[in-house]
Amino acid sequence: MTERGVDIDTFEIGNEIDFGICGEFEPEWPKRVSLEYMRTQVWPRMVPILKAAQAGVLRVRPDARFLLHLARWNEPEYAVAFWRMMLQSGVRVDEAGLSYFPSSTPNAEHQSFGYLKAQAAQIVKALGRPVVICETGYPATANFGGQFAAWKHPVPGYPLDPDGQARWIADLTTLIRTDRNFTGAYYWSPEWYDGRIWDAFALFDAHGLARPGVRSFRP
Repeated sequence: MTERGVDIDTFEIGNEIDFGICGEFEPEWPKRVSLEYMRTQVWPRMVPILKAAQAGVLRVRPDARFLLHLARWNEPEYAVAFWRMMLQSGVRVDEAGLSYFPSSTPNAEHQSFGYLKAQAAQIVKALGRPVVICETGYPATANFGGQFAAWKHPVPGYPLDPDGQARWIADLTTLIRTDRNFTGAYYWSPEWYDGRIWDAFALFDAHGLARPGVRSFRP
């Protein structure tokens, strides 16, 4: 990337690595959600992989910044324990990365932007690191199946239709731009409208035409 003039300053090592990376992975759910088990049995095995990856990046980009991206956006204690252990083990964590999909939970409290703000404040207080939303999205319809068929719990005030999606995106981007605990957010796969998996979350309809949410990223 550097040789071809692509200017990258922050590197995400792995993707949603709460439960492991590169074969050092816990497949059983009861063990995954056991903080003590993960802290003693799985996360320590991830440390040398992460450190080696970061060392490789730093050989090319000595000024590189790093983030570690987790999926459990509504489990702040779990996430903080992960990042804290990595920092104590010598892994670089310059930003705390989270996925954020509020329609995946029926818990209205966890769906609110107020909850997201409070969680980010808790993370920044615990780690002294800002938060970046590495993946986010909101459905424009409740009529979808596939792998994410259960992610159709409407956030209060944001119906599952194109206008509701557009308003949700606009309000999220306003929050990210105005809350100093965040450094940015990335909408996941806005173009993936024909995969029968992510169509509802895409910013284009089945004909490839832009939904109103495309305009919601304007300041």
